[in-house]
Amino acid sequence: MTDREKVMGGWEQVHRRHRLVHAVAADVERLGNEALTGWESEIVAEYGELAAFLLDVQRRCHEAVYARLDLVLEDPSASPERDVRRTLAEAGRAHRALWGVLRACAGHPALAAGEARLRRSVFAATGVDPAPPRRAQPV
Repeated sequence: MTDREKVMGGWEQVHRRHRLVHAVAADVERLGNEALTGWESEIVAEYGELAAFLLDVQRRCHEAVYARLDLVLEDPSASPERDVRRTLAEAGRAHRALWGVLRACAGHPALAAGEARLRRSVFAATGVDPAPPRRAQPV
């Protein structure tokens, strides 16, 4: 296999995965968590396992947060907490379906390290913990 064939094969994989991620996300948004079951064979064929697919979805979502956060850091305001919350909300709206996949699979062990990394990174850059505020639980 030539270098060009390797590059083109990688490029084709990127496109296949992009299409798959967005198709699954659209179905999850439309049909709910059950939609993942219908895509299981395609996910496994492309990624080898659900965990690798979820990590790809998570990476895409987190990159959107980091990109928007860079803009906030370039022009900081007097309210970093508001800026971080707005950044998270904007990324959530821009990639609503992808975040829906993460919500549908919340608690999956593959996602824990990425969630912690995002929290640490945002806190290190802004001093704001991006975890949602905890509501008091009824007794």
